[in-house]
Amino acid sequence: MANLYLLQGDTITALSTYNYIVNKNPMLTDIWLNMGVVYALSNQKEKARSAWEQVLAYHSDNISALKYLKKLNGN
Repeated sequence: MANLYLLQGDTITALSTYNYIVNKNPMLTDIWLNMGVVYALSNQKEKARSAWEQVLAYHSDNISALKYLKKLNGN
């Protein structure tokens, strides 16, 4: 559902929905990844970093999260 809001350009509702989902099940790393992307595109870099770090807390070798953080850090 959150992805549908995102496709419609409603980032606020998408993020709200993503947050609701991870509050119910914080181990859903795909949701954290998506949240990070939306935050990054919304120029909320610290929130993006935090979301991607959540992914790494559960899967320290997650390639996508590592790449996103590297790009966020300018590397």
